[in-house]
Parts: sequence; C-alpha cells; structure tokens
Amino acid sequence: PSVDQTSQYPSAIIQKIFSDMGSLTVKPQFVVGTGDYMYATKNGSAGATQIQKFVSAAATFSGVLFPAMGNHECTGYTSDNCATTTTNNYNDFMNSMMQPLGQTKPYYRFDVTSSPAGQWKAKFLVLAMNAWSSTQSSWLTTQLQDPTDYTFIIRHEPEDATTAPGVTPSDAIISQYPYTLKIVGQIGRAS
Repeated sequence: PSVDQTSQYPSAIIQKIFSDMGSLTVKPQFVVGTGDYMYATKNGSAGATQIQKFVSAAATFSGVLFPAMGNHECTGYTSDNCATTTTNNYNDFMNSMMQPLGQTKPYYRFDVTSSPAGQWKAKFLVLAMNAWSSTQSSWLTTQLQDPTDYTFIIRHEPEDATTAPGVTPSDAIISQYPYTLKIVGQIGRAS
C-alpha cells in the first residue's frame, strides 16, 4: 500500500497473529513489538487511525504488548529524530501505545522474574532509535549497569542502519556490557 492508504492496513493479519498466540496451549504472558505500526504522513491524520487498527487487532491477545518505536512512529525516515521535533505520528504512538503502559517516554524498561520469585531476573530494555537524546543515552548506561541474570534489548533498527540517530551511540554503550539477546525489527539498511 501507499502512504496513508489506511484501507489496506493489514488488520486481519495482525489479529490472526495475536489470536494464534492466545490459542497456544502455553500462552505467552507478554509480547514485544519492534516498531512500524503505521505507514502515514508524519503530520497527517492517517497515523492515528492506523495505530488504532493495530491496537484493536492486538486486543485479541490477553497478555501485555510492550512496543518499541519504529521510524514510522516518527516521520517515516530512518534518519529523523523525534527527540527534537515531534510529529502527529509520534504523538499518536505515545498516546495510543505508551500511555496505556504508564510510559511517558518512547524508551523504557520492564522486568520479568521467576516464579517462585528470586531464582532469576530478566530486564527488557526497549529503546527508541528515532527519539535519541543524551537523556536516553544516560538512561541506557544506568540500566545496563544494573546487574540481572538476563538482559534483552529491543529496538527497531539493526546495527547497519547507522543513519538512525540512536544506532551508533547505543551500540557504543551496549558493547560495554553483557547482554543476552538484541531483538530488532527492521531488516537491512534503511534511509
């Protein structure tokens, strides 16, 4: 589909994915999203409609969705930074996906512990490569310094998407600390 072509939004596919997860014998307690929940003009109105379609389709899953911000939740370009200039797409993402989680920034941490508690602890660091700032940089360093048994890093852009404002600086920080797994959503280099 073309930009702003909301009539072609893949709601049925998204709903099927979340529905299938909910019908598993052992249901996941949560899922992580890796960004690009919309394909809309940065300051238009289609982004709000598309992200609501995503949220509605994902509602078939009874667990928690922890989303990461993608470049389309900023302007659509990998090189842009919504830490300095916000867009309607960014505001729609924050209002529809971050606010329900009680998050006020597009980057955050959540922890998972074993049951019974205390056997192990995992931290999940959800980064926003298209809302990069010195504040996020300091936050990431502090979070990685906090020792846990497992560390998972979730972000949209891979290491080769160096035009994204947060990729190179976050990789420099991440390389200083051990982590279990980095999960990225965008495949290959983007402009």
